[in-house]
Amino acid sequence: MEHERNLTAQNAVILACTSMLLHVAAAQEKAGTHLEVVVLDRAMHEDPKKMRRRILEALDTLPGQIETV
Repeated sequence: MEHERNLTAQNAVILACTSMLLHVAAAQEKAGTHLEVVVLDRAMHEDPKKMRRRILEALDTLPGQIETV
């Protein structure tokens, strides 16, 4: 059996582009979660290399206690 982790505001964040924010908010409301959302500009989808670079930059800035993105 896989080890289940408790996702908390202290150890998890959601990474999403602006086009997904309403869906993320609805999912969090349904799940009863209040995780931080790290927002990326959806315009980055136009250039996958820039989007990848921005994702990696965002991941590098996360606090060390974040275990799940």
